[in-house]
Amino acid sequence: MKTAINAILFSTVVFAAALVQADTTVSDQDMLNLCRALQQDDVSAFRREVRALYGREIPVLASYRIVAEDLRCNGEDAIRFALHQDSLETARYLAGKAGVDLTELALK
Repeated sequence: MKTAINAILFSTVVFAAALVQADTTVSDQDMLNLCRALQQDDVSAFRREVRALYGREIPVLASYRIVAEDLRCNGEDAIRFALHQDSLETARYLAGKAGVDLTELALK
């Protein structure tokens, strides 16, 4: 089961062109790690993954906005994915850092 979930996550994770603009090379493993951290509802692990991915190349809040807007896990944006996985703490954290209103998102 775990292997199937990982395969699904790995095969559907996609980043948009915004990461190229940040001049950051993002591997499939980096994207998978972000999705796993979202799925596990581990804010500390998620923060570590974002920091490991972006380091000091771009401002911290900008990195969270990029993740919120461009990361795709199982075909969903990062916040919706976290909500569908019942990862409420991580969804709240990412939404707060990215400046996304969760109530507005729920209405869409």
